[in-house]
Order: sequence, then structure tokens, then C-alpha cells
Amino acid sequence: MHPTITPTELAREAGMDRRDVIEKCMETGVPIFHGRIDKTLFLATLQEQAQRHANLVKTGRTHMMDATPITFGQEMSAFVAQLDIAERTIR
Repeated sequence: MHPTITPTELAREAGMDRRDVIEKCMETGVPIFHGRIDKTLFLATLQEQAQRHANLVKTGRTHMMDATPITFGQEMSAFVAQLDIAERTIR
């Protein structure tokens, strides 16, 4: 697996929207060089965010409707887990 990945590839792997990937990179300070993201840095940043905000409760969303409340940490952990599963599947 390449150490860098495009925002579109990362979005596909994480089950996120491409705009969300770019926005999350901007929010967390993960650089995008020549249209590519350092995947290791991105994952480490998401894991750190998950730990930092483990107790921050937010409204869950499903199909644009309110759902069971979750923590921001759970949401970030889900992105990290999805990327890990995708990488293991590829290998």
C-alpha cells in the first residue's frame, strides 16, 4: 500500500465524502501535497482526535434523520476502523 493516497481514494476506503476528507485534513493540519495525503499521518491524527474527544456527545445521523447520540470519538474511531478493514482487504 502506498504511504500517500488521494482524497478520493481515502474517502472511498473510509466511507466518507471526498469533501469531508479534505475538510478534516484542513481542520487537523494534515497536509495535502500535489493532491495526495499521507495516509499514516491522517490515521494517526484521526486516532488522536478520537481519544481527545471520547466523551464529546453529538447527535447521530442516519439518512439525514436524527439517530441515537454517539460521541465524536466513536465517529472518528469508525473512520479509522473502516480504513484499517479496507487496507487489510486490499492486502
